[in-house]
Amino acid sequence: MANTENVWGQVSRIWSDDLCPSNEALANAEILLRRLKPLGLLPKKAQRGYWPTVVLLWGDEPIDIEVFS
Repeated sequence: MANTENVWGQVSRIWSDDLCPSNEALANAEILLRRLKPLGLLPKKAQRGYWPTVVLLWGDEPIDIEVFS
């Protein structure tokens, strides 16, 4: 059974429609977010990386995670 819960609802996404991460990177980031949510570790923001990746940003913690395809 697929989990249809929107995990992106609590993460501010910072990218435009014409300059966004790849579909594969978005899918991988969503898998990671689904695993982080029950632990209360969702990032504050997500932005596009230099490549078409997803960079997850925590404002209070000195950590960023870049998710590739």
